[in-house]
Amino acid sequence: MKCKLKNLIYIGILLINIQLNAAEIWVSPSGSDMNSGSETHPLETITAALIKARSLRINNDPSLKGGIHIILKGGVYQLKECIDITYLDSGTPDSPLFIEAAQGETPILSGGIDVTNWEKTELVADLPQSAQQKVWVTKTPEINGIPLNFRQLWINTIKKPRASTLFAQDLVQLISFSNTNGTLTIPNPVPNKINSKYIELVNIQDWATARLRVNSITKKNSNLELTFKEPESGIQFKRPWPKLVAEENGKNNQFFYLSNAIEFLDKPTEWYNDIDKAHLYYYPEADEKPEEIQAIVPVLETLFKIKGETNRPVTYINITGVFFEYTEWNRPSKAGNIPLQGGQYIYDAYSDATVASGNVAWVGRPKSGVTVENASQVSFKNCSFKHMAATGLDFISGTKHVTVQGCIFKDIGGTALQMGFFGNQEFEVHIPYNPIDKSVICDNVLFENNYITDVSNEDWGTHGICVGYASNVTIAHNEVSYCNYSAISIGWGWTKENNCMENNTVSANYVHHYMNQMRDGGGIYTLSAQKNSTIINNRIEFMGNAKYNPVKAAHCIYLDIGTDHFTISNNWTDEKKFNTNQNGNHNHWKNNGSTVSETIKINAGLTKEYQYLKD
Repeated sequence: MKCKLKNLIYIGILLINIQLNAAEIWVSPSGSDMNSGSETHPLETITAALIKARSLRINNDPSLKGGIHIILKGGVYQLKECIDITYLDSGTPDSPLFIEAAQGETPILSGGIDVTNWEKTELVADLPQSAQQKVWVTKTPEINGIPLNFRQLWINTIKKPRASTLFAQDLVQLISFSNTNGTLTIPNPVPNKINSKYIELVNIQDWATARLRVNSITKKNSNLELTFKEPESGIQFKRPWPKLVAEENGKNNQFFYLSNAIEFLDKPTEWYNDIDKAHLYYYPEADEKPEEIQAIVPVLETLFKIKGETNRPVTYINITGVFFEYTEWNRPSKAGNIPLQGGQYIYDAYSDATVASGNVAWVGRPKSGVTVENASQVSFKNCSFKHMAATGLDFISGTKHVTVQGCIFKDIGGTALQMGFFGNQEFEVHIPYNPIDKSVICDNVLFENNYITDVSNEDWGTHGICVGYASNVTIAHNEVSYCNYSAISIGWGWTKENNCMENNTVSANYVHHYMNQMRDGGGIYTLSAQKNSTIINNRIEFMGNAKYNPVKAAHCIYLDIGTDHFTISNNWTDEKKFNTNQNGNHNHWKNNGSTVSETIKINAGLTKEYQYLKD
């Protein structure tokens, strides 16, 4: 759905009752956009409040001194479209725009809708015999009369898995593949014929998870030969990295699972959306009752967007105490998803022996629940980002003087907190990024005292915190845990050449339970030259065991290709696992491991005043 402001239908309202004490505009889910916007007569939507705020600025209202406060009362704001902040909403140093929770209240901006009217099923075609008469069914939710094709279902705030072969047994490996024919041969995962039309193969490839929509299935003795839809098929079979690593004996072949077929719906907590019949099935747990659950499916990919223009940035916006919840990730259903690294999906990639990297690639950026672009003096404080299918909060290009502090990120399908440039269809990823127009560089960034947990739980190759090309970034006193790949990743480009990255600091963070599914990463992971940068005083422990990767490769701190100009010192780690790979000559290591001062270990992570976030 496109992000847009509701066009001007409120203009007549804006000129009525415009005077508000201390430039306060109140909003409540039970309010009305015909109201004045006072505390006792709040508006219903943030969109209407933004238009009213614009009118205050246009009329140079005397109440502007000290800023405009859009105050959100508690409750669920069920969004039908993205809230869009543009340069027209900008504040000034003397009069910022505040969007904030009312004192002691919890406003939730939700991109999801409730699913109700569950019934027990009788016999269902193609459902495994073991599940017959055990699953529930309801009508697939509709948007404008069209059944919704969604990829997530939450029951009582817990994300439930799509029907798949993932948990049926230990995953098995690919048997063989053909780049020429665009085929994969796999062991047959189910005893009966698979009739479902929208099956996906998820291929676990070292540091990335590829999702391919199945085009055809041909039985080959006890195995299956699969072909796939475009564009993902063309990308998968010509990109050089990560490899499928097929060998005759299959020892180092990559693991896979199949998903999104009613034939796989054989375990409690799984679900399947039959988009053609508009039936949604759920296999409940033994103690669940239809009338006692709250089921939510996502509709929106992005809830809230701050987007200026290169020459007209959005300025002085402060978001405080707002909860952002329930977002979708649609790309795999529309075009598959073949990531290069860190969740950045590939537009095109192929081998090229004429370049140093041996390959070339152009990447796109996954959608995020909240996104910021071309903006300055922006802060998110004491906010919550939960139940998001892709990226949580993303700062793209041209964002400067940014603060994210005291926020919670939990149950995030991709990267929780992302910043910087990673490339696009015009910029090849291995070229050092150093634009002439410095305004597009993300600069002067503080990510501090945030609690980040249960992330990368859909795209396993994503991170807790991920920073691409950016400068003057400080990542300090965060706790990052339960991540399937690297917890904190900073840098991009695979190059030793100088670029726009400099003065980046990763300091006093507490990283634990990371690298739980993927390989070739670390608790803290870096790429490329970053002048005058440091990794200091961090605590890193409880590295995971990547069960579904044939080659183990995980580290506490990992300086990957091109990393240069870093000082790495006084980092407490429970294991002495450090790795360097094709680094520059200006990195300095000093005093890292389990003998580092206990004071450094204890002081890493959330400071005392932010420990409450873990509750």
